[in-house]
Amino acid sequence: MVLDIGAALSAGVSRATNRNGLLLLGLFALLSVVSGLATSAVVAELLPQFVEQFERTLVETAQQQGDPELAEQYEGISAETEDAEPLVPIPYGVAVALGLLALLLTEAVRIVADRTFVSDETEGLYEPTRNLPLALVNSIVAAIVVGVVVGVGFLVGLVGLFVGGPILASFLAMSFFFVRQEIAVEDENFVDALLGSWSLAKGDRLQLFVLALVLFIVGVLFNQVLGLVTGVIPGVAGLVVNSVVTAAVAVFASAVAADAYRQLVAAKRTPASAERLDDADEWNDPAW
Repeated sequence: MVLDIGAALSAGVSRATNRNGLLLLGLFALLSVVSGLATSAVVAELLPQFVEQFERTLVETAQQQGDPELAEQYEGISAETEDAEPLVPIPYGVAVALGLLALLLTEAVRIVADRTFVSDETEGLYEPTRNLPLALVNSIVAAIVVGVVVGVGFLVGLVGLFVGGPILASFLAMSFFFVRQEIAVEDENFVDALLGSWSLAKGDRLQLFVLALVLFIVGVLFNQVLGLVTGVIPGVAGLVVNSVVTAAVAVFASAVAADAYRQLVAAKRTPASAERLDDADEWNDPAW
């Protein structure tokens, strides 16, 4: 067990408040605003249709059960959503395209953030375009694989013991904690990234769980405070505030994970590899 949780959290605060940390915050916030506007437009288009279909189903079920009074109560539910308005009027097709694009770009920024925070660069983004399309594909595939594996692990654990599901799912999730870092930093494919993360996490899964729990609590606390603030800020302004705070949490979490990654690489991999973590100029060395 070599992971120093306090050091990772401290480094996370320091790196997140550097110039490139603030730049990443701006990128995350911008994409979050775009995603929020697109989601608002899509929901405004689809929600009335969904509620209308739901109302029709309820009314038909009540009528089949011979309860006209209940059917009458259900009638008119959809009227409450007929006037649903998006935050900004965006054509449905454009909103869907913008939403998907924002999701892809957000994942790309996460890769760049991990790459930047693992390096010693503090002023600008570190090699933001290096193998980015391939890294993006591998990151998406890895996220799907991890999600499936953790989900299956949860179900398998439940078969043997009620608490076994969460325990096994947590074990697997911590084992794959550094998949994106392996893809972003080492240019690994998703299979090698899964194996590399498993190797790094071995022996430190409990510390990683505690670290993940701290980050989760920080996120919940920020969201609670955010809920109180945005509750009195309407429309696009509320979305912007929400996006900035959410982006700040994302940048902090990325910086913390990057320091944890650096610690475990330095302790568990070759001395040559560990030394390169201290010199951003050597990241292009083929041996690395």
